[in-house]
Amino acid sequence: RENPFMWDEKLGVKDEGKVVVGQELLDPIVVDLNKLPHLLFAGTTGSGKSVIVQCVLWQLVKKGALPIVIDFKGGIEFGGDWENYGKVVTELDDALEIVNLLTAEQEARFRFLRDDGAKYHYECKNIKQYNAKHPDSPLTRIIFVVDEAGDLLSQEGRDKEDKQKV
Repeated sequence: RENPFMWDEKLGVKDEGKVVVGQELLDPIVVDLNKLPHLLFAGTTGSGKSVIVQCVLWQLVKKGALPIVIDFKGGIEFGGDWENYGKVVTELDDALEIVNLLTAEQEARFRFLRDDGAKYHYECKNIKQYNAKHPDSPLTRIIFVVDEAGDLLSQEGRDKEDKQKV
């Protein structure tokens, strides 16, 4: 399926890294991840957190981003079709491995943008700037989502080994 998620393509914005997260009276509410790279969606059970996250992810997937989702509900919210577009992690050991890999990737990209930028004088502070100057070798935007962060951080019912991992 071309669009397996509840998203109307007419609602999106074309700019790389920008996503629509809602609608005001006359205009969409747009977040630019190049300026605000961290988002937190909070609310009560059933309030639509996973739906808004899916809408944001779908917009970014359409722009070439790679989603990586930790979903300790066994992939109920982010399984199925999402596994065709990125990685869905449902187990603590896999989540720990992913977090370590993403931390290493982030550090490598910071070094790359700083050191390579200084060497070649292109002064890029984010992916959008880098990709605009290097369209033949773009960096892929990686979107990391933790669905139900409380479940990830909870110590309740965990043995000593899992508590250490958390």
